[in-house]
Amino acid sequence: MSPVSRSPQAVRASITDRLNRYATVHGRNIAVVRRRFVIARFLTRDAGPPANLDSQWDNRIQDLVR
Repeated sequence: MSPVSRSPQAVRASITDRLNRYATVHGRNIAVVRRRFVIARFLTRDAGPPANLDSQWDNRIQDLVR
């Protein structure tokens, strides 16, 4: 059984903290770091391999729809 997933708020806070830390350590503007992260995520999702229709995410979505 997989561990309990984190809430969307916890994931967002974690990503925000990591981006802020990266921007501070590397002396970059946080807006630029955020923009590059969003673009990289979009391209990864858009150009990634086809989704596995039996993935754990689909099961959770199906549970929500029922």
